[in-house]
Amino acid sequence: MMKTIGDFEIVRELGRGGMGVVYEAIEKRLARKVALKVLHPEVAAREDIAQRFADEGRKLAMLSHSSIVKVYHFDCARGLYYLALEYVEGLPLDNVLARQRLPFAKTISILRAVASALGHAHAKGIVHRDVKPGNVFLRHDESVVLGDFGIAKDLNPGALKVTDTGDIFGTPAYMAPEQAEGRQITCATDIYSLGVLAYEMVTGRVPFTANSAYKILSKHIHEPPPPIIDSAPGVSRSFADLIERMLAKDPARRPQNGTEFELALAACEQEIKGARAEMGAESAPVRPAPAASESLLEELEVTVACFKLVDFSVDLCQTLLPGRIAFLLESWYRLVRQAVYERGGVVDRYVGGKVTTLFGYPQRHTDHVQRALQAATAVSEALAAFNRAHDLQLCMNAGIACGPALVGRIVGDCAQTSVLGDLMREMMVMARAKNAAGCIRLNRAAYRRVSMMGDFKRCEIANVPEAWLFTPVVKVRGRRARPARPSAQARRTTRRNSAQQANSPTTRKRKR
Repeated sequence: MMKTIGDFEIVRELGRGGMGVVYEAIEKRLARKVALKVLHPEVAAREDIAQRFADEGRKLAMLSHSSIVKVYHFDCARGLYYLALEYVEGLPLDNVLARQRLPFAKTISILRAVASALGHAHAKGIVHRDVKPGNVFLRHDESVVLGDFGIAKDLNPGALKVTDTGDIFGTPAYMAPEQAEGRQITCATDIYSLGVLAYEMVTGRVPFTANSAYKILSKHIHEPPPPIIDSAPGVSRSFADLIERMLAKDPARRPQNGTEFELALAACEQEIKGARAEMGAESAPVRPAPAASESLLEELEVTVACFKLVDFSVDLCQTLLPGRIAFLLESWYRLVRQAVYERGGVVDRYVGGKVTTLFGYPQRHTDHVQRALQAATAVSEALAAFNRAHDLQLCMNAGIACGPALVGRIVGDCAQTSVLGDLMREMMVMARAKNAAGCIRLNRAAYRRVSMMGDFKRCEIANVPEAWLFTPVVKVRGRRARPARPSAQARRTTRRNSAQQANSPTTRKRKR
């Protein structure tokens, strides 16, 4: 890695993508820490990209707002184009949302800050065009910063024209209908993207998901978003209505810019406070939960399920570009999240290629095992469709365990709900088991609840008293197909384990 670029001394690499690299660096003359964005030389050779990169610095230089990342310097040294930006000490919002559901007050605070930043940019004639959690940063002091104006559009007369009407830029999951169709961009385009962000913060998911970018864009253009109240029953009606206005297909029906939305948000917040005062409520009206300062657990019978990508290891990650890893994990989390939420479950936490989920709490369904198995089957089908769409061979294992557990809230746990009990250990052991790939394993209590839902085989897993194997049948293009075929190594391991089980004293005794 190079030691210096211009007047900047490289400290470490922060991230890398197809367009360039971002480094933590020190500006030597001012002893100032910066984020140094450097274009790949082969990319900078394209005049349009180099021009767009320079345009990003020019647009940022027009803006001066506490919630917009600052630009310090733009230059070219030794054939390398670079942009020195403010170094934000904190985390991107997508990392935070992947680990926890934010309280109502924090959600409002973040939306207010982003709206204020957009209002300032819109007043200067700048449309961001890529508002999403990955471009919103939370500083350690809890202030908010909007970054990455790389594809921003300058609407001012006489502005340098870097992109044309008809060009499509942005992130599909957060793109406005007019953006997806390549039509005229306005400040209301950013409001739609901010509406998607608000929807995700409240419900835990984006309004539209699919197995391809084309299908996601088609939904933005043609389909209404699922009602917020269905996914977040505790959210206030006025706040839900405001988000639905932001997601209107017609730009004229949305708040027209960041400032207008900020005013509407303030009015909505006042209305909520007034309603709470009348009801004598003391907590935010987003979702029922214990106060943040107290821990509360109760013993319940619940079902926990762990979904794990097979062979998604450190070695694999080292062979892929960071952007590719992020795409795979983001898609995987989305597939699991959608299948779980649609069946009344909740996501416990994400760790690498592993997602743990909970059924039967806080919604007290009596058929929580059935819901978990249905979700696992749905994830298997969605992953198969994702593999076909992207020419991949990802495979998953799932472990489902039912039993008594202590469930509730522990102060300090990053997850919204804490689950304590032996069934958590059984779930993890079954999800990690390597005697077969592409299968769902259940403990004895879970199997007894769903034994009539399909074909199950008894399997031996260390430290699980009794485990059962269920292989989902994946539907392909409207017809039933054979289960996804495991790898050759997995098939050899399965045959070896089956032979050992057949020759075990317990099995011979059962046959006699």
